[in-house]
Amino acid sequence: DGNLWLVTFGAGFDHFNIKTKQIKRYTHDPENTNSLSSNEINFVLRDSRGSVWLGSELGLDRFYPATNTFKHYFYDPQNTEGINSPRVRSVHEDRQGKIWFGTVGGGLNRFDPQTETFSHIMLGPNGYENRSNWISAIHEDNSGVLWIGTWGDGLFQIDKHANIKKNYVNSLNDITSLSQDLISVIFEDQTGEIWIG
Repeated sequence: DGNLWLVTFGAGFDHFNIKTKQIKRYTHDPENTNSLSSNEINFVLRDSRGSVWLGSELGLDRFYPATNTFKHYFYDPQNTEGINSPRVRSVHEDRQGKIWFGTVGGGLNRFDPQTETFSHIMLGPNGYENRSNWISAIHEDNSGVLWIGTWGDGLFQIDKHANIKKNYVNSLNDITSLSQDLISVIFEDQTGEIWIG
C-alpha cells in the first residue's frame, strides 16, 4: 500500500503513512483482547491478501488494516491444526499464497488461507531438542525451491511438497561447506546466487 510497517523487540509495531508522515503505534494491552499479543516482535509480513502477520515469542498475530482488528494464533497442544510452537521466528509467503512460518522447536508451520489451518513439517526428530526444527530463515528461489535456515543445523533445501532435498552443514575439513550452522538470513541476488548469513 506504499506505507511502511515497522516492528520492534519491546515496543510493538508502527504503521508509517508515507504521504501524511503520520505514525500509528500498536502495542499489547492486557485489558484489550483486540490488541497485539506481545510487544516483542520478530518479523512483519504483509501478505498478498492485505493481512499483516507478526510473529513473537508468544505466538502469531494477524492484523487486518481495513478493520483495525487482530486475530491471535496461540500454541495449543490439543489443536493439531493450529500453530505448534509459541515462538515464531521467520515467515515467507510462497507463490501459491501459502504462508510458511519458522518456529523454535516446531519446525515449519505452513498456513493454508483457504482452510485457515496449519500443517507441520519437522526437519528432524525429537521436536524441540533437535536444532533442525529451530527455523530462523525461509527463502523461495526463482525455481520454487525453498531454502530453510536453522539455528544450529545449517541449511535445508526442500521442494514445494516439503520433501527434504539436501542439508548443508559446516564441515571443519571442507572449505566449501557452510562457515557455520547458525543461519540468520538467506538472500538471492539477480544472478540467482544464494547468499547465506
